[in-house]
Amino acid sequence: MTESEIEGQAHPFARQQNASAVDGGNVLLVLKELMRGRRDPECPVSSPIRDCAGSSGAWYHVVFETYTCTPEAIRTLDTPKGTVH
Repeated sequence: MTESEIEGQAHPFARQQNASAVDGGNVLLVLKELMRGRRDPECPVSSPIRDCAGSSGAWYHVVFETYTCTPEAIRTLDTPKGTVH
């Protein structure tokens, strides 16, 4: 997937999330690994990809994992690190 596909959309993994729900999952883990960094001199890494019209940005290898978690586990996942609930 390109950086613009991931960062340039409001909800880039909606299709995978819906497929996960159909299969009974309630948590979608998205694992991404940088395969090729940006190569457009007009779009430096310090710029958000949305500001780089016509550039797809970096390329990532993306893998999705579906899980069925208890409500307690989901609350734990939704809790920011260092927060006690």
